[in-house]
Order: sequence, then C-alpha cells, then structure tokens
Amino acid sequence: MRRPSIRHTLCVAASAVVMGSVWLGSLGGCSVEWGDMPALCSEGACPEGYDCIQGVCALPGTTVPTLVTEVGNLRGPDLRIVPQSDSVLVVWESYPYNEPVGQALIAKRLYPDGSTSEELVLEDTWQADAGAVEPFYDVVALSDTELLLTLSSSPLDDDPRPRMIVFRATLPAPGQDGAVDSSLAWDDQIRMSTIGYGNVSQPRFIRVPSEERVKLGYFEGIVDEGATGGRLVVFNLREDGSHAVAPTTCAIGDATCCPGAVCYSSTRDEAIAAGVASATTAGNEIGWTIDETRPSFMVTGAADELTEIGLQDLSVPLAVEGTSVVQLVPSERSGEALPEDPVEGPARIVRSALATGDSTELAEIDPIRDNPRPAWIPRGGGGLLLTPGADISSPELHVYSVDTTDGTTKKVLSIPRRSQLTVGSVQAAVVGDKLYVVWLDVADDRAVIRASVVDVP
Repeated sequence: MRRPSIRHTLCVAASAVVMGSVWLGSLGGCSVEWGDMPALCSEGACPEGYDCIQGVCALPGTTVPTLVTEVGNLRGPDLRIVPQSDSVLVVWESYPYNEPVGQALIAKRLYPDGSTSEELVLEDTWQADAGAVEPFYDVVALSDTELLLTLSSSPLDDDPRPRMIVFRATLPAPGQDGAVDSSLAWDDQIRMSTIGYGNVSQPRFIRVPSEERVKLGYFEGIVDEGATGGRLVVFNLREDGSHAVAPTTCAIGDATCCPGAVCYSSTRDEAIAAGVASATTAGNEIGWTIDETRPSFMVTGAADELTEIGLQDLSVPLAVEGTSVVQLVPSERSGEALPEDPVEGPARIVRSALATGDSTELAEIDPIRDNPRPAWIPRGGGGLLLTPGADISSPELHVYSVDTTDGTTKKVLSIPRRSQLTVGSVQAAVVGDKLYVVWLDVADDRAVIRASVVDVP
C-alpha cells in the first residue's frame, strides 16, 4: 500500500506536524489540510475528524485493507483462505530456500473486524529440495481447531517419483494464543507415478457432505507400454487423516498399480505435472478440474463411475448442474498471450454437456483476465465471482453476482486495494454475513498479503 501524501497549508504563526505515528495537534489559528489517509496510527492517535482504521488514520467509513504479512516471494496458488465458524484462516507457504524459516506452512486468523492473530506455524518438519520446484500443498478444516494438510514435492533420492504426505494440525481456539500441534497422519510418504524425474503436481482435498470422510486427489503421469497418459488417484481418508482404504506400495514404472483407493484413467493428452486445480461437490458426485491452462473436468460418483470432458482453455468451472458444468471462459490474452499480458474482449459464461462436451454460451460479461485466477464462492443457484477484471494492477477488486442457471451477471461491489502493485492471487469466502477477501500484491522484491472484510452484498 502506498503511504499517502500529506498536504499542508502553512501559516506563519502556527503549524501542525505528524511526527512518527503520533498526532501532535495544531498551533494558533493555522489551517491544516489533510488527505484521505494522512498518517499511520500504531498508537491509536489521529487528527481530529479521523479514525484509526487498520493502523492508518483515515476518514470515517474508509475501507483500509488489512496487512496480513509480507514475504520475499509467493506463488499465487500458494495463498489460501480456509473458512471457519466466525473467521477465516489465511494460509501461505514458505519455501525451502527461504531464510531463516525454510519450508513451512504458516497461517493467521482473520477476524470479522479485520484484525488478525499472531502467526501460526502449521507445519515445518517436511524436508524439501531447495533446488527443485517448490512443494505444492492443500489444507482442509475439520473444525475451528483441527486441520488436515497435504504436501507433494520432488524426491530427495534416486527414486524419480514425487512424494506426498498428510499431516494433521491442532490449533489454539480462535482468540487464544498458543502453538500448533502438528503430527503425521500417514505412517509414511507415498510415491506417486511421474513422467520424467520429479515432476510434481498439485494435490487437492474435498469433503463430501454425505460422507464423514475426506477425499484427496492427485493427478499423476504414467507410462504404459511406451505410451504416456495420466490418471486421477483418489485416497479415501478418515477425518483424522488416516487411510480408510489402505494404500498400495507401487514399484517404479508399474502402470497397473494404483496407490490409492481408486484410480481414474484420463483421456487428456497432456499429463506432465498437470495438477488438480479445484474440486467441487454436487450431491454425491465430485467434479475435479485437472490443470488450469488446458483444463479437463472429471466427475466421479459414489459407484466409482467417471465422466470426463475437455473444457475451453483457461476456463474456470463454477458449478455442476445436473448433466452439465457451467464455466467462466475468461477474456482472450493479447500480445504474446503470456499470463501477465493484457486481455481483450468480454468474458463468457458457458454451459457444457457432460455427456458430449457440447457447449452453449449463456452470457457475455465484463472483461475478466485468467491470471490471477478469479475466486468463486458458490451460493445456491449461483455465487460470487471476485477478480481485478481486465487490469492485473487494478486499484479495485470487483465482485460479481452470477446466476449459473442463465448466466445473468451483475457487479455488486468494488473493494479498494490501495495499491498499484500487480495482483498475484485473489481468494474469498463468506462466513456468516461477512465477505472475507484476501489478495496478493506482487513486486519484484516482495509479496504482500492484504485483506478486507465487508458485509456480504
């Protein structure tokens, strides 16, 4: 956040100053003209007519983002938000080459008033190669104090296969200080098949409402009789993270061996390091989005049946509705079509039949870029979509209400960022009557996590 300038109208007989973060008052009859946010207020003192909001002197009612933390660097997908009963957890990753922390998963609670807890170290014992690709992770809340964490990362030995593990973590109660108790939920790491040495992909948890279990999905590359392909491996876990169905230890190169409870062969052409980008439930079915750039959508059911279709490039699945999936197709990239390049034209809401993949356009909407990936909050018959829009450095984040039955979309809110940095990630959740919005501001030398908590529009 840029520190705002202070505009002074000086007179000869008197003056007013802001020294450090303390308001010293005015002298004589001097007129002092202040901007919208004239100073920091770590000790709570502000000029007359200003409130101390999130550590900044600001006009009453001004939306001032919360500074959650600042780190050296952070991949956009490694910022997460986990809803709880009356707050959210903001989770991020420290990488093995980061000093002095090293490899770790860290969180802060974000409360309805915009305040945060102290840092909570969720897990810091996992060993990872600082010279390889950064580990991927996912987190799921079982309660306000119980979490499951999974990490996948490159090998540390001659075995070319990536490693995956699950931890459980017990947090102090909301509003309480204390350390996190983290322990292994699995007896040992599991080696996942890969194409090439150490290609790692994103794992993903999902809770099925009708089951008191958690499913963990991982998309692995396989080589079978010289042909390359991919498959979705699903592990069935109890709520303590242990295996409900015992895993199988597979030999290197054995494409017939399934390490999880069930394996679903994919028809997609590209399987190298294609991760599980998202997962959603519809009744007893789970929709798994494989890869963000060239996504496919795999729907698995209670009887282990599978339906798979290819989606349009860069699209974001929003909802499974009966025999179709509704997706956001972002605006087209221009220039060299790189993730940071400008976009052109409207975004679209599209419905695709699960049986055939045939698509029908429901609506054209405002321009929306694919990077950062828009945040989606399902809410009966539709949901809220959050994005910077077409501008990767937009001063505002835009909130749209989307009806997934007919594609009707309406902009319902704008959230000021108070920053000109690039937006690296947007995450959001609704808890009670509050909308929690967390985003990543990215500069060449740092990454800053900020947040706003507003009433649900």
